[in-house]
Amino acid sequence: MSELAAIAFQQTSWLEVLAVVFSISYVVLAAYENNWCWPAAVVSALLYIYICFTAKLYSETGLMIFYLIMAFYGWWQWKNKKTGNHELKISVLDRKTHLILLASGIAITFLFYFVMKNYTRAVLPLEDAIVTAFSLIATFMVT
Repeated sequence: MSELAAIAFQQTSWLEVLAVVFSISYVVLAAYENNWCWPAAVVSALLYIYICFTAKLYSETGLMIFYLIMAFYGWWQWKNKKTGNHELKISVLDRKTHLILLASGIAITFLFYFVMKNYTRAVLPLEDAIVTAFSLIATFMVT
C-alpha cells in the first residue's frame, strides 16, 4: 500500500462511511424510481461537501455543490413530472461528438488545475481537476 493510500485509509471516518451509504442508497432507490432517492442524494452531497472541503479538494467540493443542486432539481422534476407517455430515445454519439467532449474535458481539466494550483492550497490539484471536469461532462450527458 502506498504511503498516500495508507494515510487515506487511516483517516477514513464514520462520516465518510455514512456518505457512501447515502450515495449507494441514492443509486439503488433511483434504479427503482423511488422518490426517496433524492433526499438520500441531498444528504450524501452535503456530507461530501464537508469532507472534500476539509480535505482541501476544492474542485471536488464544487462538484458536490453541483450535485447538491442537481439533487434538488431532480427531486423537483420527479415531484412535478407531467402525466402522459414520454418515450426515452437512447442514441449513440458519433466520433466527432466524442472528440469534442474529450477535448472539452481536457480543456476544463487544465482550467481547473491552473486555478487550483495557483490560487488555492489544494492537496491533489491535477487529480481533483480531472475527476471534476469529466464528472461535469458525464452529468451533462446524462441530463
